[in-house]
Parts: sequence; C-alpha cells; structure tokens
Amino acid sequence: PAGQLMLVIATIGLAVNLAIGAMLVRGAHGNMNVRAAVLHVAGDALGALAVIAGGALILATHAAWIDPALSLLVAAIIIAGVAGIVRQAAHVLLESAPDHAKIPIVANRIRSFAGVVDVHDLHIWTIGSGSHALAAHVVLHDRRISEATAILSRIDTAMRGEFDISHVTVQFECESCDPTNNIICTQVAAR
Repeated sequence: PAGQLMLVIATIGLAVNLAIGAMLVRGAHGNMNVRAAVLHVAGDALGALAVIAGGALILATHAAWIDPALSLLVAAIIIAGVAGIVRQAAHVLLESAPDHAKIPIVANRIRSFAGVVDVHDLHIWTIGSGSHALAAHVVLHDRRISEATAILSRIDTAMRGEFDISHVTVQFECESCDPTNNIICTQVAAR
C-alpha cells in the first residue's frame, strides 16, 4: 500500500512537471533564466521518474539500495545541467566574448568592407543572455560623413546577421588625419 501510494503521487508529480516543462520550453531559446527554470522542472520530473522506477523495482525485488542509487544518479544529472547554466552566467558576469564571434574573424569581416582600411581596439562582450555588444575603432579612407554612415550601416547589418551582435558601436578614424584626431576629417590640400 505505501509503495503504491508513492507510485501514484510520483506519477502525478511527473505529469505536472512535464506539463510545466512543455510550457517553459517554448520560451527557453536565448533566455538563460527560462533555461534555468526548465532545468529545475526537468530535475523535478527526473526525480519523479526515478521514484516511479525505484518504487516499482523495490516492490519487485525488495532491494533497498535502489533508492539511494537512483537518488545519486538524479543528483549527478542535475549537477551536470547546473554547470552549463553557471558557465553561461559566468560569461555574462565576466563580459566574455561569445564563442560564435571570435575577434580575429569579426575584425577580418569589418576590414572586408569597401572603404575600410583597418580596425583596432575591437572589443566584443556578452551583456546578457543571448545579447552581445561590439565596440571598435574603424579606420577609413578620407571620405564624407554621409559615406561613413553607409559603411556603418553595412557593418551593423553584418554584425547582427552574421555574428548575432545586437549592440554595435563604431568610432571612425581617417587614415589621413592626425592619429590623435579620431573623427572623420577632410584632408588638407597639399601646399
């Protein structure tokens, strides 16, 4: 009777956790908080499943060691999942560069735009779950500000589309300007 009651309650718990998990999974993509909630619910569902399996095995075999063994297995699985969430949180807290946007690759992509001479002081970091930022100094051939605005638009579009970087800050510099002058300039005519 006690084993049967345990199985009934665990089955109800499993059904509730599966229903909650199904609702949460839809919003889990790109949101670390929702993924952590899904992980919590999955841990509860796994625990309920272990109780069901353990209860049935204990009823059939009378082997009491099954319960602690299943508990350790469930704990190990939960710890492995938590490690992933902690790693993602550390990336945000430490403002790490995202794995999918390596600085040399991004720098080469920016250099590939017509009119761009070079890029330096390039920084890419994670500012939130699935949210990344970029700041860079981009050296241009001497040109009008309106032309620089078009280059900025192309850089911004490429960073968003190719590297999932949603916050792009670019400071333009002109190759013919004094190195301490970090604005678009007009080249002084030769005397």
